[in-house]
Amino acid sequence: MMRTGFVGWRGMVGSVLMHRMQAERDFDHIEPVFFTTSQVGGKGPSIGRDTGPLQDASSIDALKSMDVIVTCQGSDYTIATYDKLRAAGWQVQDYRSMNLGAGVGVAVREFPLATGEADYLLYADGRAVGVVEAKPEGHTLTGVEIQSD
Repeated sequence: MMRTGFVGWRGMVGSVLMHRMQAERDFDHIEPVFFTTSQVGGKGPSIGRDTGPLQDASSIDALKSMDVIVTCQGSDYTIATYDKLRAAGWQVQDYRSMNLGAGVGVAVREFPLATGEADYLLYADGRAVGVVEAKPEGHTLTGVEIQSD
Protein backbone atom coordinates (compact mmCIF):
# COMPACT_ATOMS: atom_id res chain seq x y z
CA MET A 1 0.00 0.00 0.00
CA MET A 2 1.19 3.49 -0.82
CA ARG A 3 2.42 5.43 2.25
CA THR A 4 0.78 8.83 1.92
CA GLY A 5 1.78 11.69 4.21
CA PHE A 6 -0.69 14.47 5.01
CA VAL A 7 0.41 17.91 6.21
CA GLY A 8 -2.03 20.71 7.05
CA TRP A 9 -5.05 18.42 7.29
CA ARG A 10 -6.73 20.36 10.15
CA GLY A 11 -7.16 23.67 8.32
CA MET A 12 -10.06 24.70 6.13
CA VAL A 13 -8.79 23.11 2.92
CA GLY A 14 -7.30 20.07 4.66
CA SER A 15 -10.47 19.30 6.63
CA VAL A 16 -12.55 19.41 3.42
CA LEU A 17 -10.05 17.03 1.81
CA MET A 18 -10.21 14.65 4.82
CA HIS A 19 -14.02 14.63 4.73
CA ARG A 20 -14.07 13.99 0.99
CA MET A 21 -11.50 11.19 1.23
CA GLN A 22 -13.53 9.51 3.98
CA ALA A 23 -16.75 9.79 1.96
CA GLU A 24 -15.02 8.26 -1.08
CA ARG A 25 -13.31 5.60 1.09
CA ASP A 26 -9.93 6.68 -0.28
CA PHE A 27 -8.21 5.79 3.01
CA ASP A 28 -9.01 2.12 2.31
CA HIS A 29 -6.45 2.17 -0.53
CA ILE A 30 -3.48 3.92 1.09
CA GLU A 31 -1.47 3.86 4.29
CA PRO A 32 -2.08 7.37 5.64
CA VAL A 33 0.52 9.05 7.87
CA PHE A 34 -0.43 12.36 9.46
CA PHE A 35 2.11 15.11 10.12
CA THR A 36 1.88 18.18 12.34
CA THR A 37 3.89 21.32 12.96
CA SER A 38 2.67 21.67 16.56
CA GLN A 39 1.44 18.40 18.17
CA VAL A 40 4.10 15.74 17.45
CA GLY A 41 3.20 12.45 19.14
CA GLY A 42 -0.45 13.44 19.55
CA LYS A 43 -3.41 11.45 18.32
CA GLY A 44 -4.13 11.45 14.58
CA PRO A 45 -7.51 12.23 13.06
CA SER A 46 -10.49 9.90 13.26
CA ILE A 47 -10.77 8.31 9.82
CA GLY A 48 -12.30 4.97 10.78
CA ARG A 49 -8.98 3.22 11.44
CA ASP A 50 -5.83 3.68 13.51
CA THR A 51 -3.52 6.37 12.16
CA GLY A 52 -0.73 6.13 14.70
CA PRO A 53 0.80 9.14 16.45
CA LEU A 54 1.25 12.45 14.63
CA GLN A 55 4.65 12.81 12.98
CA ASP A 56 6.89 15.89 12.83
CA ALA A 57 6.17 17.89 9.65
CA SER A 58 9.65 19.44 9.92
CA SER A 59 11.42 16.07 9.73
CA ILE A 60 12.73 15.71 6.20
CA ASP A 61 13.71 12.09 6.98
CA ALA A 62 10.12 11.25 7.94
CA LEU A 63 8.68 13.12 4.95
CA LYS A 64 11.04 11.56 2.41
CA SER A 65 10.05 8.07 3.58
CA MET A 66 6.56 8.69 2.14
CA ASP A 67 5.58 7.59 -1.36
CA VAL A 68 3.37 10.69 -1.71
CA ILE A 69 3.00 13.88 0.34
CA VAL A 70 -0.25 15.85 0.24
CA THR A 71 0.10 19.26 1.83
CA CYS A 72 -2.58 21.84 2.56
CA GLN A 73 -0.23 23.76 4.84
CA GLY A 74 0.45 27.45 4.16
CA SER A 75 3.10 28.81 1.84
CA ASP A 76 5.60 29.49 4.65
CA TYR A 77 5.79 25.75 5.32
CA THR A 78 6.09 24.98 1.60
CA ILE A 79 8.91 27.48 1.14
CA ALA A 80 10.79 26.10 4.14
CA THR A 81 10.35 22.45 3.12
CA TYR A 82 10.32 22.32 -0.70
CA ASP A 83 14.07 22.64 -1.37
CA LYS A 84 14.90 20.20 1.43
CA LEU A 85 12.64 17.56 -0.10
CA ARG A 86 14.20 18.04 -3.53
CA ALA A 87 17.64 17.70 -1.99
CA ALA A 88 16.45 14.44 -0.38
CA GLY A 89 15.56 12.96 -3.78
CA TRP A 90 11.95 13.91 -4.42
CA GLN A 91 11.23 14.74 -8.04
CA VAL A 92 9.55 18.09 -8.70
CA GLN A 93 9.25 18.99 -12.36
CA ASP A 94 7.80 21.55 -14.73
CA TYR A 95 4.96 20.38 -16.99
CA ARG A 96 6.87 21.15 -20.21
CA SER A 97 9.80 18.95 -19.23
CA MET A 98 8.13 16.30 -17.08
CA ASN A 99 9.51 12.78 -16.93
CA LEU A 100 7.17 10.46 -15.02
CA GLY A 101 9.86 7.78 -15.00
CA ALA A 102 12.27 9.97 -13.02
CA GLY A 103 11.16 8.46 -9.72
CA VAL A 104 8.40 6.63 -7.91
CA GLY A 105 6.86 9.93 -6.81
CA VAL A 106 6.78 12.93 -9.15
CA ALA A 107 5.10 16.30 -8.55
CA VAL A 108 4.45 18.24 -11.77
CA ARG A 109 4.13 22.04 -11.42
CA GLU A 110 1.46 24.08 -13.24
CA PHE A 111 -0.23 21.10 -14.87
CA PRO A 112 -2.92 22.15 -17.40
CA LEU A 113 -6.39 20.73 -16.76
CA ALA A 114 -9.73 21.37 -18.49
CA THR A 115 -10.68 23.55 -15.51
CA GLY A 116 -7.41 25.55 -15.37
CA GLU A 117 -3.87 24.88 -14.15
CA ALA A 118 -3.29 22.77 -11.05
CA ASP A 119 -0.38 24.07 -8.99
CA TYR A 120 0.88 20.48 -8.69
CA LEU A 121 -0.36 17.20 -10.13
CA LEU A 122 1.03 14.28 -8.14
CA TYR A 123 2.08 11.00 -9.77
CA ALA A 124 3.02 7.71 -8.13
CA ASP A 125 4.36 4.90 -10.29
CA GLY A 126 3.34 6.87 -13.39
CA ARG A 127 -0.31 7.20 -12.27
CA ALA A 128 -1.99 10.51 -11.31
CA VAL A 129 -2.90 10.29 -7.61
CA GLY A 130 -3.67 13.84 -6.49
CA VAL A 131 -3.84 17.57 -7.08
CA VAL A 132 -2.38 20.29 -4.85
CA GLU A 133 -3.61 23.88 -5.00
CA ALA A 134 -1.05 26.03 -3.19
CA LYS A 135 -2.23 29.47 -2.16
CA PRO A 136 -0.58 32.05 0.09
CA GLU A 137 -1.70 31.94 3.70
CA GLY A 138 -4.93 33.90 4.15
CA HIS A 139 -6.17 33.31 0.58
CA THR A 140 -9.17 31.06 0.02
CA LEU A 141 -9.66 28.50 -2.72
CA THR A 142 -12.82 30.22 -3.94
CA GLY A 143 -12.75 30.16 -7.72
CA VAL A 144 -10.08 27.44 -8.05
CA GLU A 145 -11.65 24.58 -6.09
CA ILE A 146 -13.04 23.08 -9.31
CA GLN A 147 -9.45 22.33 -10.41
CA SER A 148 -9.24 19.52 -7.84
CA ASP A 149 -12.29 17.64 -9.20
